[in-house]
Amino acid sequence: MKENIFKTQMETSSVFESGEYKKIINRGLHYFADMERSMYLELSKYELKSFLEDAYSKQSDDGMFRLLDDERMPSDIRQITWYKPTYAVCVVSVYAFVNYPDLFSEELKAKFKKLLDIAFGHGIVEHGGFEGTALTLLLSLIKAGCRKFIEENRDFSAVFTEVIERRISRLAEIAGSDKTFYQHGDFSETPVNARAKQIVAAWNGKDTAVFVYGTLKRKENAADLLCNSVFGGYYKLSGYKLIDLGSYPGIIESEKGTVLGEVYYVDKQTLESLDRYESNGSLYNRETLTVSGELGRTVAEVYVYADKEINAEFCGEYWNLKDSDYVWYAAYGSNLDPVRFSCYILGGKLTGSSKLYTGCADKTLWNEDKTDTVNGKVYFANSSTRWNGKGVAFFDGNGREKVFVHKYKITFGQLKGVWSQEGNGYGWYDSLLCLGISKDGCPVYTITSSGPRPANKPDEAYLKIIENALEKEFNLSKREISRYLKTLMP
Repeated sequence: MKENIFKTQMETSSVFESGEYKKIINRGLHYFADMERSMYLELSKYELKSFLEDAYSKQSDDGMFRLLDDERMPSDIRQITWYKPTYAVCVVSVYAFVNYPDLFSEELKAKFKKLLDIAFGHGIVEHGGFEGTALTLLLSLIKAGCRKFIEENRDFSAVFTEVIERRISRLAEIAGSDKTFYQHGDFSETPVNARAKQIVAAWNGKDTAVFVYGTLKRKENAADLLCNSVFGGYYKLSGYKLIDLGSYPGIIESEKGTVLGEVYYVDKQTLESLDRYESNGSLYNRETLTVSGELGRTVAEVYVYADKEINAEFCGEYWNLKDSDYVWYAAYGSNLDPVRFSCYILGGKLTGSSKLYTGCADKTLWNEDKTDTVNGKVYFANSSTRWNGKGVAFFDGNGREKVFVHKYKITFGQLKGVWSQEGNGYGWYDSLLCLGISKDGCPVYTITSSGPRPANKPDEAYLKIIENALEKEFNLSKREISRYLKTLMP
């Protein structure tokens, strides 16, 4: 923000016609991104004064800040070149008003009020909904001191106060609900609970998300350091792997790695305590990364092991996972059928089959089960003697299609017993693949091959098991089943 875009003149429609508007769009996006990263905190009081003077000198008569003034622009471009710069000035102005009120003359106060009234006169104008402008702006305003500003200046802009408090109230309902709320986009649905939890926590003074994966987790020996924080849920971090450092783990970058853990929202004092505990800057480096879970995605602080070249043993996706701990096994092939899967737990033979299953050492049936979908790709491959030399189902975690899975909640020890019965030799089901972590904190795994296998159509009898399970367990119609299975065929 030290390169103040408002030092340049607002552009005219001739620029829009010439194609130069793309540079202006990028300027608006970068400026909003600077606001999101709180770059204004780097400005001195003198620099803030200069910023406000430059910005408000370009304010239009109605209170807006327009990088490009052309009514013919589509709505999404208008949001970038009108509303995002306007919202960015709102955030910086709120911060300055709370921390340096003497910077505001009566004239500047009047311009600031006009800004808030016009910017929030119709709520928050957004393109992309909960995952777009609105939640980013709310979090930025909170970090700038919005709550204190409203408490001390409720009537300064009644419009602004009403919009912010109404939004926070609605987000508090979402954050406290067991129901998953979605933002409906053009092509997908995105859970918004995670962002709601983050904003409500920030409103209450816990404005930093931290992802923990080792001794800071619940029930671990350093969990008390987070006793004054807000629990945000269970998440996975992709692109990193857990390494065993003895009595505690670390994480390092790994292209196909996954780390499971927990998110907490903390205040400044707690973050400083965590930095000391993790020896931030020497043993670990705190980095800002994106984590994802069933409640959505969020940006969090993560302690990454500083020695990137260390040769340490990989210790799974979930640190300190015991055989007695519960996990979810996600079945996608013939084990979609719970009767068939029960043989892997209990042992014995299925009707009409000569195969004898040994079962698990612990023959307790699953704690609970549910049908679900995950992202990936199921394909038929290899040549199974048991199925007349035809192919069987494998799961490709790199796929982006919707895969129907039947999840069974069993112990980790039972999962390993199921895995051994599936045939965990090379080229078959030799990989225990982590799909993430559920809302209840249990890791989610499936069993597949570590690499792609040669495609081969399935036997009709094998395919019939899957068809029946999709109809009975998922309540899919014949047409839906046929359409789904066609996408799996080689």
